[in-house]
Amino acid sequence: MTIHYRQAQPSDLSELIHLLADDPLGAKREDISSPINAKYLQAMSAIEQDPNNELWVVESGSQVWVCCSSLLSLT
Repeated sequence: MTIHYRQAQPSDLSELIHLLADDPLGAKREDISSPINAKYLQAMSAIEQDPNNELWVVESGSQVWVCCSSLLSLT
């Protein structure tokens, strides 16, 4: 199995939301409706516009397996 790490793209949002919803806590709080809830689009836009934030995915083939958010902070 080959895996790839890459920055998340808006086209990943639906799959990322389903990943977040796939546990007992996420199932109660995430909105997997279609079209995608605007709050997720706004969050993705805020992450993309902030040079201190990045959202990464790990994928195999065309399936996203994991998402990871990183916040870079200089003190």
